[in-house]
Amino acid sequence: MRSIIFFNLFICLLTLFGCSGKKQQNQEISEDEGLVEDNRPNILFAIADDMSWLHAGFAGCEAIQTPNIDYLARNGVWFNHAYCSAPSCSASRASILTGRNGFELREGACLWSIIPSEFKTYTEYLEESGYTTGYTGKGWGPGDWEEAFEPQIEGDRLYGRGATDDKAAIVSIFLAIKTLQRLGIRLSGDFETHLTNEEEVGMAGALAFVREGFKADGVLVLEPTDHNIYIANRGCLQFKIHVEGKQAHLGQKRHGVSAIEKAAKIIDALVRYEDRLIEEGRGYPLFEEFEYPGQVNVGIIRGGDFFSIVPDSVTMDGGIGFLPKKKMNEVEKELLDVIANIDDPWLRGHCQVYFNGLKNEPYQMPLNHPFTNALKQTLHSLGRTPKIGGMMATCDARYYFNQGDMPSIVYGGTHQSLSHSKNEYAEITDVLETAVDYAAFLIDWCGIYA
Repeated sequence: MRSIIFFNLFICLLTLFGCSGKKQQNQEISEDEGLVEDNRPNILFAIADDMSWLHAGFAGCEAIQTPNIDYLARNGVWFNHAYCSAPSCSASRASILTGRNGFELREGACLWSIIPSEFKTYTEYLEESGYTTGYTGKGWGPGDWEEAFEPQIEGDRLYGRGATDDKAAIVSIFLAIKTLQRLGIRLSGDFETHLTNEEEVGMAGALAFVREGFKADGVLVLEPTDHNIYIANRGCLQFKIHVEGKQAHLGQKRHGVSAIEKAAKIIDALVRYEDRLIEEGRGYPLFEEFEYPGQVNVGIIRGGDFFSIVPDSVTMDGGIGFLPKKKMNEVEKELLDVIANIDDPWLRGHCQVYFNGLKNEPYQMPLNHPFTNALKQTLHSLGRTPKIGGMMATCDARYYFNQGDMPSIVYGGTHQSLSHSKNEYAEITDVLETAVDYAAFLIDWCGIYA
């Protein structure tokens, strides 16, 4: 008797508040001017992604200069016993805005979602009590697709955020289960469906299942694969690079050291490192079809204060995508060596590299594994001819395979390229056909009672 787990993901804030002219409690009327004087404080709430509490001057950090934040700490309130409610940006911001735990907020604690209207935010309470409110940057979550969570059907297409990745697969697997139930088909093997949260960031949901001891003879991770079978995925390493310079006036530019110019040398070296990863990865099994089988990206750069001041600080955040042929610690060392080998004496003493973000290990199943061959045979019987390959992204299969020691493969429907995109859609016909694939594989792998 075989068992199987079907896994599926389940799926800078700055607010300003100022008192308005409405008379409220603690307000006084000036007889001379006839104006309302409000003694309540103005409130500034700022939050920065990927900035820990200790990375500020007032907290004792010497590597990063934060004079404006230090001023606020000296003249305001420093909360030194506060904790983030969730290891995810949108989820933690939703908790801040509502004063609730993430598990209470339903879809409000998920990326690319909405905060249900029943959960009132503190900004609304302030506005009702007479404050003028506003924000800049991310008020809660990213995106400008206003109808993203109002599904629209146009012909065979269902538009909406997450339609392809990964709500279509959720519908497909539950349609498969329901169909087997209605037909009275009893599987002789055990079967579980895992719906986990936080897949898009650190995949803590799948890791929690593995650590709780869940075991199966095989795990099928449901992701859009265009009906191909993935038995490997690349790894991802997040990095932060801080470069120190020496501040000077524009008129004394050569007496200073531009952190931006030094950072540019690092970026140039990273481009050459990416070229190296690409060349090393060409022809690697399961990833042969990818033109660029390695990636190094600097996604965020912060530096400089004014056009006529030589910048004395630059921080860069980025990521490295690498194939299963490399280990995480190997890639970390390679990045450190790339920077150390830059011909610039200044950088050797004024550059720090941190690996405090994502560390998604790659994974790779053996070729011709019985679990893979079983799914391939099922799909062949349905008229499909899936390719066996690797996934140029990371997913939860790595936890089930690397930490859980369970055979793990990835299979799902069409339009993989639309994932996370504006106007994402799933084709209803394909959702139904994928449900047939899942149901047939359940029967073939688990067997049925006669």
